[in-house]
Amino acid sequence: MMSNIDDTSLPMLQQKKKSTKETKTTDFRVVIDADGELCLAVGEESTVSFVVCPRTLARASPVWKKLLYGGFAESVRPNDGNEWVIELPEDNPKAMEVFLNIIHSYFDKIPASVHFPKGPIPAGATSFKDLYRLAVLTDKYDLTRLLQPWARGWVKDIETYDPFNTNKWHDEGDMALLPWVAWEFGCEALFRKAVKYLCLHCITDPNGDLRRQRISCESPPLFYYALEPGSLSAVIKTNRLQIIAEMLGPVKDAAMLLLEETECCHSPKQNCSATMLGTMVKLLTPAGLYPVPEPERIHISVIELASKLKPLDSMKNYYDHTSLSSIKLLGTRIADKIVSVDPQLEDFYVQHLAAQSKKIGLSS
Repeated sequence: MMSNIDDTSLPMLQQKKKSTKETKTTDFRVVIDADGELCLAVGEESTVSFVVCPRTLARASPVWKKLLYGGFAESVRPNDGNEWVIELPEDNPKAMEVFLNIIHSYFDKIPASVHFPKGPIPAGATSFKDLYRLAVLTDKYDLTRLLQPWARGWVKDIETYDPFNTNKWHDEGDMALLPWVAWEFGCEALFRKAVKYLCLHCITDPNGDLRRQRISCESPPLFYYALEPGSLSAVIKTNRLQIIAEMLGPVKDAAMLLLEETECCHSPKQNCSATMLGTMVKLLTPAGLYPVPEPERIHISVIELASKLKPLDSMKNYYDHTSLSSIKLLGTRIADKIVSVDPQLEDFYVQHLAAQSKKIGLSS
């Protein structure tokens, strides 16, 4: 992100150190407006102080207008000659600098593109994580409309990095951030794509709560590091269970048909159904899928479930010896089905996305 507070430029900033008994932090000072009368102390562990014009903030944001001139404690200016300071420990300094530059009309300092690959961020670009942090602030301070000149380009950059192409999305954690970015920018197509990805890739804990899929360590809750749009967890859980039910239904039906089938289509002396049922049991049992469980008992991701069902295709050697043609390439058909998954969204989500799209200028 085009910021005065990235790692390479920190030594160049005016610094003042302050110590406490518990911690020692460095407060970096960034002058946005040389005539500014207000200092915003942003961040908690390493605070960055921004000198800004309070009236500019009030004109840009109704939230800031109430905060600065609405009778709150923050609106009281010191009368002893000390600096007017408002502490914002929960806000991100990098994101704050971007939106302060926007409202103070320093448009040449606003990132024009979103950078995904690992490595240094090019000049004039921002990382996806920093874009997410900016989307958090624009929602908090009701500043979404001010992103109109850049939003379309940012969304286009995000859309070029297909979340289903793991070679491009190098950090799966970004996928938990994507719903909020799409939510704030009003991009329904991107929002649906993110929801679909999470439906297919999330796991659940023993209580049925969604977790991010991780390989080598304990998985955190899905939205542990990200804001959750509405009750999106419930939406993902509902759609995920429906997908799993549609995957396991044919398996359960096939097992029942094999149990009921008593004669071979070629010879009554052969019992192909019993052979196929034995093969199915042998393939599914090690994966914990036989007897075929209820969808609520599946804690692995939909993608992993499809992988565990794929070996059912090995029963193809028996297809010409039974009337149960519906079992043909069962594993492959189940895997193919998830490609066409289209998560259902309530009207609340669709209406909000449409309103945000209009506000930020994507619908025009």
